Amino acid sequence: MRVDVLTLFPEMFVPVTAASILKNAIAKGVLQVCLTDVRNFAFSKHRVVDDTPFGGGAGMVMKVEPIVLAVEDVLQQGGDIEPRRRRVIMMSPAGSTFNQAKAVELSTYSQLVLICGHYEGIDERVVDLVVDEEISIGDFVLTGGELPAMVVIDCVARLLPGVLGSALSVAEETFSQEGYLEYPHYTRPREFRGLSVPDVLLSGDHARIAKWRRGQAIKRTMHRRPELFTRGLTKYDQECLGTVTTDNITTDTVTTDNITTDTIITDTITTDNITTDTVTTDNITTDTIITDTITTDTITTDTITTDTITTDTITTDTITTDNITTDDGKEDY
Repeated sequence: MRVDVLTLFPEMFVPVTAASILKNAIAKGVLQVCLTDVRNFAFSKHRVVDDTPFGGGAGMVMKVEPIVLAVEDVLQQGGDIEPRRRRVIMMSPAGSTFNQAKAVELSTYSQLVLICGHYEGIDERVVDLVVDEEISIGDFVLTGGELPAMVVIDCVARLLPGVLGSALSVAEETFSQEGYLEYPHYTRPREFRGLSVPDVLLSGDHARIAKWRRGQAIKRTMHRRPELFTRGLTKYDQECLGTVTTDNITTDTVTTDNITTDTIITDTITTDNITTDTVTTDNITTDTIITDTITTDTITTDTITTDTITTDTITTDTITTDNITTDDGKEDY
């Protein structure tokens, strides 16, 4: 891919293209970044590329002639590339917001021409004559279009075949999995300051790991970027989500050694906070139930009174456990 950058400050791009992934892509011949100083196409002796705006107002406006001539020149330098394989883009806060889907689209072109504005703006006739689309990287204003152009180059270049070491790096990252955020990553050491790597990642069971990762991606997207969800969860997604959070639990007999629960869900009744009116127990903290050592062999419930799916009152006559004896307990859920 050939990327032509039209700018008043070509020196800004040198350190970016001379390091890291972009440097490797250029060295492999996968990417070519060509920098063009728009001043070289100015008519005046002093290479003036801006002027005062018609109608008055603050600031200066970049002139139409130098930019149009520069675009025509770099398109000609591109050689015999088909017009449909070229894209002329102006970096502008008024453009459509850049995202991963747009990066994937742009990676299919053979030549991109990125116009970097400066000062108050660019003469609108540039858009009318040579620009295919305007792109913004967010709802904020920068000094010029150089930094947004760097973002586009970096994002698009890493999608080109052969740039990254593994195709999975692109396939599994954030926004590539049907718009979901990427799952969390872990590496050595296995434990650091009391925080351990999830056991599933050490299991060697690739099917379980894949489900866990997808479930984590869904959960993270739900919590951090809910607006990214454009469709409901599939049955497989629900199974994957079940590996990281429990939605419905129905138990008749429960045997547990150490339990830390943030949410208790009984008989498809989901409760985020458990309010207990009267509880006679030895060691139970409710709000979040955290028990250090509770060994429960069998929970025997003589009577459970429920009206509908929503249980207002659970009356338990006798609860027999190894370490907890409750004579009479009433809990409202």
